[in-house]
Amino acid sequence: MMTELKHYNYTHFPFLNYSLDDFQIQFTATVPTAIRRIETRKINGDFSAHAVTVMNNQVPCGFFILDFGSDKYELTTEKNSVLLRSFSINPKFQGNGIGKNTINLLSDFIRKYFPETKLVVLAVNERNVAAISLYEKTGFKFDEKTREGASGMQRIMFKNV
Repeated sequence: MMTELKHYNYTHFPFLNYSLDDFQIQFTATVPTAIRRIETRKINGDFSAHAVTVMNNQVPCGFFILDFGSDKYELTTEKNSVLLRSFSINPKFQGNGIGKNTINLLSDFIRKYFPETKLVVLAVNERNVAAISLYEKTGFKFDEKTREGASGMQRIMFKNV
């Protein structure tokens, strides 16, 4: 199994137009919603969010956004940081280590394309135990900071790049 991270391209969309189950959809945006948000920001002159496709054996199977915009300051004061958001793996591919591989590849991807970045931050719902476990196993730390999110309390987690 070969996992790679690539800058999102519209040709990936048919593969990424997957549905999440009723539990997962509480915690992350679908790919179409996330892409619409990025496009709206671009129309308004905001080019600070970058869509990334997760590839498994050269097939798009997951997605996330690296957001360098002002939303990150809700989670950190670090100027050279990025907010990881809208992360999901197509349910057909879940349970095969692709999510873990993705997060393990994240620092190298960021160093290559965004070399000034020193820190990745994210907010994860406290009920999303699988995601918390994934982030902990891949080096994210939780320093007891929380915030109220749309679907309940969120842990603020961070990882040095």
